[in-house]
Amino acid sequence: MAELDAVIRGLNLTLAWGLKAVELMTDSATVHRWVFDGISGKARLKTKAAGEMLIRRRIDTILSLVQEYDLHLKVTLVKSAENRADALARPTRLPETS
Repeated sequence: MAELDAVIRGLNLTLAWGLKAVELMTDSATVHRWVFDGISGKARLKTKAAGEMLIRRRIDTILSLVQEYDLHLKVTLVKSAENRADALARPTRLPETS
């Protein structure tokens, strides 16, 4: 759910900066599917998560922002191995000393 909140914050920043096109890059296959399917109108949200209603509201908010402000949103799934943010978050191993 925090990732969906981050998408909404990013879209609000897009609007504040006067941009019309933005690329959403996520390493979450679930978030990618939810947003991509919502934008394309391809499928309804499917989740077994306990907070389904909260997730649905966030997806609806994202879709409303995209439609209301005529935003061009490109949704890209980033492999974890190629995700710079993940690399920064991983602790580096210090060389072992004897």
